[in-house]
Amino acid sequence: MKALFVLRHNNDFDSMASVIDGWVRLSGEHQAIIYVTSPDLRWRGDYRTAMLEETGRVSFFDFWAVAGLGDGGYLAERWRANKPDERLTRRMLHVATELRAVPGFSSKMTKFVDELSPDIIAFDSIRVRPRRKLFDFFGYQEIVTWSKKNACPLVSLPHGLLLFSFEEKAEKDWTSYDAIFVESDRKKAIFSDSVADKVIVSGSPRYDPAWVKRIADRLTSDAPKAAAKRDKVNIVFFATKEARYFRFPDLLVWLSHLAEHPDVELVVQPHPRGQRQSAFNSIAMLPNVRIDPRTPASSLIGDADIVSTLVSSVVVEAIVREREILYPKFITAAETQFDEVGACIALTSMDETLSAIDKYRTGYRLSRKNYDEFLRRFVYGNGDPQVIKRICDKMGMLAAGGHRSGNIA
Repeated sequence: MKALFVLRHNNDFDSMASVIDGWVRLSGEHQAIIYVTSPDLRWRGDYRTAMLEETGRVSFFDFWAVAGLGDGGYLAERWRANKPDERLTRRMLHVATELRAVPGFSSKMTKFVDELSPDIIAFDSIRVRPRRKLFDFFGYQEIVTWSKKNACPLVSLPHGLLLFSFEEKAEKDWTSYDAIFVESDRKKAIFSDSVADKVIVSGSPRYDPAWVKRIADRLTSDAPKAAAKRDKVNIVFFATKEARYFRFPDLLVWLSHLAEHPDVELVVQPHPRGQRQSAFNSIAMLPNVRIDPRTPASSLIGDADIVSTLVSSVVVEAIVREREILYPKFITAAETQFDEVGACIALTSMDETLSAIDKYRTGYRLSRKNYDEFLRRFVYGNGDPQVIKRICDKMGMLAAGGHRSGNIA
């Protein structure tokens, strides 16, 4: 059976690569076609691309190829060189891309999917607008139309992870989907009753322990560097942009205070979606602080003793890999799920920071039971950790049905 997977961002790649790999390994007759909808996703030369291509049954196509522009040439090269904080250049690239790719694209996209003739199509968690807007992703509308016309099942795969709770319902239009995979019962609860029978609590495939180990083996050792562990406490902080639940200046003050500990080596990774490295200029010159926007998160976790964040879902990988989690709870108004079950060192005030590091250096560790409870409830969907197999088995059932069933739970 042939599955078409549709990607937008690097976060989508992290979340979906595990399912793509699981799909082709589930059966020797399975194929995966990956369609890239955006010039932002730098899939060429990426370690995840190399991992997926190992079976010989995974193919990549991007919108440049669909538009008949080959690999995008000079324009694609400019996109690859563009940095998130170069906003004026990015807008000019968007305009140039529209002029080059849009003419005739819709009919070319429809022809492309028709020739592929997939048995099932998988998006990440996205609401597809009826009509594509300017500078939007390429091809979603044509794929949805094709899936309906040809009775090809369309599913939504988990995107990231919900680490803090919302009271509101998910008001997106989910009616195009035949199955909506989510990571937890709590995430399922935000969907409206009109699609409740389509929502499948599967767990988050990105954090399936087998996949986490494969990524770690690819990129880094799964143990902190012994010498560094003896001499310093290596902490990596995964940042997020200012939001309604915290103030960014407060975060900078805390990070500066954390770096005052003489035995701390601190790495800060800006959020990959557009957070400028310059946002951390006030702490970048401190002797034991490094701002690192490019090293893969898995590599940073591999070298860390402690991982810290406010709400970045990459903290889940750190928990799977048995790192200690440091959570500056006093900075944020968000109620996080890992704090709810005690799966973190929760700081309730600035004054607790340095003493928490001292306590760690004496050998204190949180109970693994707390971390395991978090994983079970909020990452593995109250099931076993084999999330990838669970999703791929259900996708196979739907694809084998040969029509849009609407519910395979």
